[in-house]
Amino acid sequence: MAQVVLVTGASRGIGRALVRAFAARGASVLACARSEQGLAETADGAGPGRVLTQVVDVRSAGEVEAAVERAVGEFGRLDVAVANAGLFRTSPLLETTSQMWEEVITTNLGGAFHLCRAAARHMSARDGGGILVQISSVAGRVGFPGSAAYCASKFGMGGLTEAIREELRPHGVQVVLAMPGEVDTAAWDECGLDLDALGLDRARMMRPEDVAETIVQAVCLAPSAVPEEIVLRPRCAG
Repeated sequence: MAQVVLVTGASRGIGRALVRAFAARGASVLACARSEQGLAETADGAGPGRVLTQVVDVRSAGEVEAAVERAVGEFGRLDVAVANAGLFRTSPLLETTSQMWEEVITTNLGGAFHLCRAAARHMSARDGGGILVQISSVAGRVGFPGSAAYCASKFGMGGLTEAIREELRPHGVQVVLAMPGEVDTAAWDECGLDLDALGLDRARMMRPEDVAETIVQAVCLAPSAVPEEIVLRPRCAG
């Protein structure tokens, strides 16, 4: 039976790649993000699975809950919910404003919480459970200078994952934490970092499609074999 999937942050980057990778396997997907145009571009040409789109700001619990309800209403159930929406903002600690801190935390960590809670309500009440996937980062394991808000949000996702994994396990809901390293997405254009100074080469970064394919393959395994953590790094040069 084809899976039913909801993906947040689906208007570009890893989210867009996830929607297309799931749809390529015949899944029915509800793609969610704030950008209506970006969602339309994600859905264009995706298939053979059915892809629907919905404008959602993950900072709003109500909007996230409405998206989950729509996925269940349109497709009859929800098998996989992927918390991918996120902001990558960098700033030295003394220049990090309260507004920036709150924006990053409420989007990255708050958005993941809203989706996990809304999806778990449905998954834990039905036979077969489901899978929650959190798209975190290696910045959720190692802190980086100039990234206090971002790292805090990603470390928080790790704690959220470990707590709800044990809580939901008896209900048949599995929780997967994915931690990619550097991925070549538009986020680098917006973060304000000097990549050359940091020795980062976008040509050597992972592609969103590579990350998405790995995650999709993992959650499409037999239910008894879903990994709890996935760490992805760019292949070494040479």
